[in-house]
Amino acid sequence: MIIDHLELSTGQFDDMCAFYDAVLAPLDVIRIVAGSPAGYGRGERLPFWIRLGDPITRYVHYAFACLTRAQVHHAFDAARALGAAGLREPKLHPHIDPNYYAAYAYDPDGHLIEFVCRSEAER
Repeated sequence: MIIDHLELSTGQFDDMCAFYDAVLAPLDVIRIVAGSPAGYGRGERLPFWIRLGDPITRYVHYAFACLTRAQVHHAFDAARALGAAGLREPKLHPHIDPNYYAAYAYDPDGHLIEFVCRSEAER
């Protein structure tokens, strides 16, 4: 992995935390550090952070790794339940890789987020 962690600034701290609490839960990623900044991860590693501040105003796109295609669906469903905009249904993207299975949505600040699984289909 190239990126150790990612931190986003937002003026909608509570909305962003509620959104990421919901969409990351199916990936077994939880908010471990409360307050601002809020840190998300599994165990001791916290690769994703949200802090109160001036929001990023330029295009941002990032992807969360899913272990299974089912996790892609669960995260996508959580985003849809929260009314996320710009949803692109889970599907294969063979032009990227034969096993690249992904779904897309926008978070409350308008960042394009992706949920991606690179494993073969579950049997």
